[in-house]
Amino acid sequence: MRISRIHTDHGLAEGEIVTLGDSQSHYLKNVLRLKPGASVRLFNGRDAIDHLAHIEFEGKKAVATVESVIPAVAESP
Repeated sequence: MRISRIHTDHGLAEGEIVTLGDSQSHYLKNVLRLKPGASVRLFNGRDAIDHLAHIEFEGKKAVATVESVIPAVAESP
């Protein structure tokens, strides 16, 4: 199962609730056609880590709840 990796400008921490931007929300809902409860990886470019989050949709907006931290892998296995 592939988990999409999404950039956000928000600070990320476990338990944080992040409302994603219009283009990110459109991409997740209409292009990838993810369902509520789907997992995504969030990163903000400031930390060397990704965050596993579950998404819900409120109208056209995607809202992600950060569940845990995942070390980012920069090299191909």
